[in-house]
Amino acid sequence: RVAVYGIPIERVTLLRAHLPTKSDHLGIVVDLDLRYLFTNACSPLVSPLPRKLTSGNSQSVQKYVEFVRKQFTEHRAVERCKRLREACENDMFTEHHREQLFSLDRQVTEILIGAENQCSTRKPHRNLWSPALQKAGKEIGYWKQRVSINGQLDAGTRDLGTELNLPSMVQQPMTVSLCHFYLSIAWKTYKGNSKASKRISRKICKREGERTSSERQRRCRTGN
Repeated sequence: RVAVYGIPIERVTLLRAHLPTKSDHLGIVVDLDLRYLFTNACSPLVSPLPRKLTSGNSQSVQKYVEFVRKQFTEHRAVERCKRLREACENDMFTEHHREQLFSLDRQVTEILIGAENQCSTRKPHRNLWSPALQKAGKEIGYWKQRVSINGQLDAGTRDLGTELNLPSMVQQPMTVSLCHFYLSIAWKTYKGNSKASKRISRKICKREGERTSSERQRRCRTGN
């Protein structure tokens, strides 16, 4: 039994042993109605956009650090930060210092974003060459979400499953191991579609290259 005060509970359950991590206690899951808590509609949970810069690319990281150092030196960011810190430690921090702090914060943010854009050619979104590949990618996200909520369904996951036209038999609560099984199938489907899309991409690029080459030769022959 779970005792609460002033907040209605939708559902309560106990997790299995060692879920989500090894422990000598059983976890308790409490499902609350967010619309009741916040008295308005809530945005669905979504995954953040991938960063363009990754620590695995040492060359891009080095360019990023060099760019940031150069910009920090040019705008005297470290010296300005030290002066603000001294004002705070000496209990002399005023509204003018507060405005300087916010200005410095905005400038540092602009420098970091600019460094990421300058030092990485990676796009935040991959170009999907076919609807099948896009659907397979969304199915991976669907099953990852199902695994993260222990095989259950929330409103966002159910809507995504409906969008993907998944069978009603899988749009039901199931074990985590079964979710992992479907996730492995989704990955295999995605990799297969990805290979097919790459083949189509190469064919398109080859055809466009041949067309451009033929157009150049035609212009050379006609003198245009």
